Order: sequence, then C-alpha cells, then structure tokens
Amino acid sequence: MVEHSKPNPSEPGEVRSPAPRRSYLLRCAGGSLLLLAVSGLLFWYVLVPIFQPTVDASLRGPDIALAPPPNDTADVVDADDPHRRGSVTDPLFQPRQTEPEHPLDPLLEVARIGLKRVRSDVRDYTAQVVKQERIGNQLMPEEFMDCKVRHPHNSDGRPIPKSVYLKFLKPRSLAGQEAIWVEGRHQGKLIGHAAGLLNIVRAYLDPNGMIAMRGNRHPITEFGFDILLERMIETGQQERHYHEVEIDIDRDLTINGNACTLITITHPVKRDHFDLHIAKIYIDDVLNIPTGYEGYIWPEAPGGPPRLLEKYFYQEVQLNVGLTDRDFDPDNPEYDFP
Repeated sequence: MVEHSKPNPSEPGEVRSPAPRRSYLLRCAGGSLLLLAVSGLLFWYVLVPIFQPTVDASLRGPDIALAPPPNDTADVVDADDPHRRGSVTDPLFQPRQTEPEHPLDPLLEVARIGLKRVRSDVRDYTAQVVKQERIGNQLMPEEFMDCKVRHPHNSDGRPIPKSVYLKFLKPRSLAGQEAIWVEGRHQGKLIGHAAGLLNIVRAYLDPNGMIAMRGNRHPITEFGFDILLERMIETGQQERHYHEVEIDIDRDLTINGNACTLITITHPVKRDHFDLHIAKIYIDDVLNIPTGYEGYIWPEAPGGPPRLLEKYFYQEVQLNVGLTDRDFDPDNPEYDFP
C-alpha cells in the first residue's frame, strides 16, 4: 500500500488559495467602475454643458398688451379706425342682414380668407417662434427657435415643395439643434443633429416617429401658418354640430407693439366632443395672418384655472424674403450640420 501524505504548507510547492488574488482583482474592477461612473457624470454634467451653445438671455415671449391711445405714439392708430382692419378680419365687423346659422360661421369665413391669402400671397417667411406644449400631464418649458418656411408654389414652371428649417435657441438643452424637412425629398425623412459635443452625426428620422416626436405634440410636417388655418377650419366645421360656444373678439390689443385682433372661443361646459375649453387666436392686423395661438383644457378641479395645452407665437415675421433651396440644404455653410 502506498501512503499519500498531505503537502506541508511550509514546504516548497505548497498549494495556496486563490481567494486573496481574486479579492484584489474584484477591488480593482470595482475601483475602475467607480472611476468610469464618476467620469461619466463629469462628462454629462460638467463638460457637455460647457461646450453647449450659450443661450441669449434676452430671448422672451410675446408682449401682449392693451393698445395704447393714439396720442401715445404715432405708430399705433385707434382701435376703431377702419384703416387699422385688415381684409382677413373684415367679416367679423361688417354689418350682416341676417344672423349666421352658427356663432362659428364668421370665424370660419375669416379662416378661409386667411388660408386663401397665405396660399396665394405668401411664398415664404422667416420668424422667431415661441412654443410651449403639454406632454402628458407635464407642461414643458418654453422653446425658442428661428424658422424658415417655404410654402409649396411654382417658380418659373418648377414646382417648389413645402420646406421647413428650424434652429433651436432656448432652452439650453436644445440650443444649437437644427432640423430640415423638405416634402418629397430625402425619402420623406427629417434631417437633424444634436448640439455641442453630441453633434457628431446627421440623423435621418421619420417625422412621425418616436424619436422625432419626443417632446412634441405635432410633427415638423405640420409647421406653419397654412396648417394652423387648416386646423382651425377643420375644428370649426366639426364643432358646428354643437351650439355650446361663446365667441369674444378683442380689437384693442398689441403683440410686441403690433396691432392685433384676438378671437377667443370658449366651451363653458366640458363635453367629450370638445377638445379644448378655450382657444385664443391672435391675428396680426397688418400682416393679415394669425401670428399667435393658445389652447387651454379644462381645470383639474371645478373653479380652478384653465390649463395650457399648447401655445405658438410667431415673432419678427418677415414675409416673402426669397428663400431658396440653399436655405433648406444641410450642407449650407451657415448651418452646423456635421
């Protein structure tokens, strides 16, 4: 019989437990993960904000005020002066031989006149847009963006498609982002890019897809005066079936110093067939286009304030500036597409 003896731990060739080395490796791995996590936090919360575009602190929303008396300034005329009225709002103030069948009918007439004017007379425009929307139950912060919009029309026999360019100015988390959409081009995709250190690749997105619609109630394809007027007409036609509506027209307002007419549509009782409690439409009396819109839903509790669902205001509007294909080209050197 051969007797097998156990090795003496004190002798050469002893077998040691690997546990101490494994513990050392685990400590190293844990330290590396901690360092990586700290580096990630440093990147996202310190470095990324540093390299993001700065935000112009002077950016502000529309200044809505009562029109000052005519003696206060030579640039503002009396609110009842017929020369102040534009052709779009004329039907609201002209005498009628018979009452309209529905209180919304005069507003539908105004919207149709406005849409016809936009389609026939407005080829393109630039503006600064102030936007705020409620996504789910959360009211998002105001967003500011520069926009260029070209309506579909014919130029020298060549069809020009609807085109939209957006550059975000505020808040800081969006500042510097750009987006371009041209109807019928790029396989219908929106072309966009992030800002700051994340501006490394162009994104080609479905305008109605989850990524493009994140934080938005409406896609870029519905951007512009024409779509706003079309939506007004569609909603008005649907609501003509019901008579629980109150209409108020205010001729004594200015937005950023420009005379405007405010049309307020109120549904005093909440019904399933009404999308909004209150809709406010601001029509610029000189440009003859709606440059502002606010939609409110009913209060959370009876007697409470109405809740803002969405608002859009167009500021510094310039019509028919002669936008070209270059204005909707991501390779435009004035833009920051990677």
